[in-house]
Amino acid sequence: MTTVEINGLKDMIACNTRISSIIDDHLSYSGYDISEFMDNKASFEEVIYLLWNGHLPTQMELKYFEAELRKNYDISDAVEQCI
Repeated sequence: MTTVEINGLKDMIACNTRISSIIDDHLSYSGYDISEFMDNKASFEEVIYLLWNGHLPTQMELKYFEAELRKNYDISDAVEQCI
């Protein structure tokens, strides 16, 4: 019996996901190459919307999404005490 030594996780599939993939050292989220986000200076909110919904938001979707996020910015006193 021969032993195969494996260094790192290159070429190893840990699990399948619809959210991200790495092909030939290129990381993509929902089919969008991550370099597109850097080139277009995508906001944090745009990327989160993509990860949650599977597509980049329209301007109207983004506006609504950002408003919904802002509603949840505040934390309770109890949570603040824990931090």
